[in-house]
Amino acid sequence: MRQKQQGFTLVELMVVIAILGILAGVAIPAYQDYTKRTQVMTGLQLAAPVKLAVVRYHTIHGVYPDADDAHTILGISAPEQYKSGAIDKIQVGEEGEITLTYNDKVTGNKGTTANLLLTPNLDESGGALYQWKCTLPSGVEVKYAPSECTAPKQTS
Repeated sequence: MRQKQQGFTLVELMVVIAILGILAGVAIPAYQDYTKRTQVMTGLQLAAPVKLAVVRYHTIHGVYPDADDAHTILGISAPEQYKSGAIDKIQVGEEGEITLTYNDKVTGNKGTTANLLLTPNLDESGGALYQWKCTLPSGVEVKYAPSECTAPKQTS
C-alpha cells in the first residue's frame, strides 16, 4: 500500500508568500505614517509645560516674556534640553509663540528639520488665554499633524 503524501505544493506555498508580500507592502507604509504622527504628538506633549509657563507669565504680567531670554524668565529648561526622540528643541519666541523643531524621524530625510508653531490666542472679551493656534510653517506634512493644526478655520 502506498502512503498518502501530506503537505503543501510549491504553488500553494508561493501563493501564500505572495499574499504575505502584498499585506506587508500595505502595512509597512501605514505603520511608518503612524509612528511619525505619534512622534509629532509626543512633541506636543513635551510642549505642555512650556505652554503652561507662557500662560502663567502672561496672566501675572499681562505681557509675554522677551524672546531673547524667555526660557530664563519663564524658569524653564533651555530649548535644546527638550531634545527627545523626534524633537530637537522647543523654543519660546516673540509674543509667546512656541516653535517645536522636529528632526528626520518626522521628515524622513536625513539632516532635515520640520517646525510646528503654537501661537497663543487671546479671548477678545477678557484678555485671558483660552487656546493655542497650531500652524505648520515648514516640514511637517499635514497627514502627520494633529487635527487642531489641520482643521478648517471657522468663519463667522
